[in-house]
Amino acid sequence: NSASGAYDIANSGRFGGVETFLTKSQSDNESDTDRRKFTVSGWYKQTLQGSSGGWNGLWSAMVDSNNFTSLKINADKELIFDLNISGTNKSFTTDKLFRDPAAWYHIVVAYDSTDGTAADRLKIYVNGEKQTGTFSADITQNDPAHWGDDASAARVGAYGNNTGNAYMHNGYMADVCMTVGYALAPAQFGENDEDSGIWKPKKPSVTYSANGFFLEFKQTGTSQNSSGIGADTSGNDNH
Repeated sequence: NSASGAYDIANSGRFGGVETFLTKSQSDNESDTDRRKFTVSGWYKQTLQGSSGGWNGLWSAMVDSNNFTSLKINADKELIFDLNISGTNKSFTTDKLFRDPAAWYHIVVAYDSTDGTAADRLKIYVNGEKQTGTFSADITQNDPAHWGDDASAARVGAYGNNTGNAYMHNGYMADVCMTVGYALAPAQFGENDEDSGIWKPKKPSVTYSANGFFLEFKQTGTSQNSSGIGADTSGNDNH
C-alpha cells in the first residue's frame, strides 16, 4: 500500500508454532443485548498447507465444545463461520475457496441477529465483497454470540479451545480488531484504490466496546501487556 501514499500497515504478527495464538479472558461488561451484534475485521495471509491438520483457525470466543463462535479455513480451503449454542451448531460455509498462499485476504465478519431477515444476520466480506455460501441452519433472531461473554475465552489465531497444532493459524495477520454491539461494513476498514481497483486498508473507523480490541502487532514481548505482541492499541488495554 506504500505506493498509494495512504494508510500504511507497518507490522504483522507471524503465527505457526505449536499452540501459537493469542488469548484473553473477557469481562462481563457487555449485555446479552449488546452481544446480538459484533464485528471482527482482520488481514490474513496463510501458508499453503495451513496447520498440521490442514486448518487455519482465525479466531474464536469459546466457553466449551458446545458453546462457541469461531471462524476458520478448513482443509478444503473453505471459509467457515460457526455459532454453537448449547450444542446446536449453525454454520456458514463460503462458496469461494481460499487457496492462494501469497495473498493477503481482508475478512470482515458482521453478526447481527436482530435483523428481521435470517439471511442477513451474518455477513462475511472478503476484500470488500460480500460472500455467498450455505447456512447449515438459520441463525435464530436475537441469539447472542460469544464475543463479549465473560464465560468465553477470546482467542486470535486458534479455532475453539483445541490443543496441539491442528487448529491453529499458520501464517500472518495484521490490523485485527473486534467490537461488540456493532455490525460494521467493510468500508470502515478498507477501500478500493482509485487507480488499480485493488482493495486496500485504511485506518479502522470503529467505536470499541468494553471488550473491543485493535491488534497492530507493534511489540514483540510475550507478556499480556502493552509491550507484548498481543498489545491492544484501541485504548481499552485489552491486551
